[in-house]
Amino acid sequence: MDDEPDGFYVYSLPSQDLLYDSFDSIQEQIHSRLIDLDNLIIERLFGNQSTYYSIIHFCPIAISEGGFSPEMTFDRDSFAGYAKRFSFEEARRLIYLDNLRYLTESFGETYDQAVGSLRMAFCALGEIEPIGDISDGVFKVSSPKSHSMMREVESFIIRLYSSLDILSHLLFELDRIPNRFESFKKIRSDKSALYSKFRSKSPHSGDEGHICNDFPEAVYLEELRNEIVHNRAFENSATCYISLENGIVKERFFLLPDSNENGRLPRWNGRCRFYSQENKGTERLSSLYREISI
Repeated sequence: MDDEPDGFYVYSLPSQDLLYDSFDSIQEQIHSRLIDLDNLIIERLFGNQSTYYSIIHFCPIAISEGGFSPEMTFDRDSFAGYAKRFSFEEARRLIYLDNLRYLTESFGETYDQAVGSLRMAFCALGEIEPIGDISDGVFKVSSPKSHSMMREVESFIIRLYSSLDILSHLLFELDRIPNRFESFKKIRSDKSALYSKFRSKSPHSGDEGHICNDFPEAVYLEELRNEIVHNRAFENSATCYISLENGIVKERFFLLPDSNENGRLPRWNGRCRFYSQENKGTERLSSLYREISI
C-alpha cells in the first residue's frame, strides 16, 4: 500500500479504481449544491432574498424550530395553537421553507455519515494483517478487524440509501410547491416519494445520468440495503482477502454478492448471496459511490 492521502488508504491499483482521495472533493460539491438549492427555494417561495430576510424578523425562532428541536418544549397541540397566531401567507411560506430545510439538512448529514462509514471501512481494511489460512498466495482472514470493517460497510450501505430516500422525498416535494399558501402546507408522507418508487416514476426517471434514473448501481444498493436490514447482516460472514507479492501486501479486498445486469441479486429458493463473480467490495463500493454521487 502507498501512504494514505487525506487520512485513509489507497491501493496500488489502476487509476480508475482510485476513488478514496476524491471523497472530500465530492462532499464539497454536494454541500455547495445544497446551498445553491436553498437559495433557489427561497427565491421560489419569496421572490428574492430581501423579501425573505424582511419576513424572518417578524417571526420568532420558535416558529422555525418547534417540532424539530428539543430546545422547544411544545407538545403537538400547543405548537399548533402557537403557529395559528402567525397564520398569514408569508409566515405559512416560512414554515414550509423550514420543513424543506429539515429535509436538505437531513440529507446532508446522512450523506456525510455514509461517507464517514466508508472511510472507516477502508481504514479498518488497511489495518488487517495477513494472518490465517492461505491458498494460492491469498490469505483469508476473519478477525475482529474484519468484522469491524464489515460493520462500517453495512453502515455505509444503509446510510447512503437512507440519504437517497430523503433526497427523493425532497425532490418529490419541490415538484409540487404551490403558488399560493392559503393554509399551512405539510410535507407529504407518501410511499411514492421513497427512492425505490420515485426513481421509476419521477419526471426525471428517463433522464440518463440523473440520480432518479433506475440505473443498475441504484438497484444494487437497494438490494444490499434490503438484504442487510430485513434478512441478515454481512458482518456474520466478514472475511478479508490479502494477496502478497514477494512478501509485500499487493491487495486487500472483501467480497460482495453477485448481481445481474440490472443490479438485482440472483435468487434461488430465498438464497441470494452467491459469490461467483469475485465482486470485490473495494472496487464495487467505489463504483457505486461514484455513480450515486456524481
